[in-house]
Amino acid sequence: MSATTGRKRHSPEQIIARLRDELLDREEFGSLTEARVLLEDWREQYNQERPHSALGNRTPEEFASSRTRQDEERVSLTADSNDNSY
Repeated sequence: MSATTGRKRHSPEQIIARLRDELLDREEFGSLTEARVLLEDWREQYNQERPHSALGNRTPEEFASSRTRQDEERVSLTADSNDNSY
């Protein structure tokens, strides 16, 4: 479990097992180029389109974006509170 979120995190081994089940065991690649293209497609789908329960059913891209917005808001609030010119 992650100490900060209290949620179970996926280990690299779990991600590799998923990659193997969903792509590597199902495909016979005709060339190294074909393998690279299919792997990149899988990676993009995994990171940009597929929701993850550990991220509140958001994609990693959505989760990262929300974290960035939260960080920006926090910095803005801190700057505003430090800008009290009396």
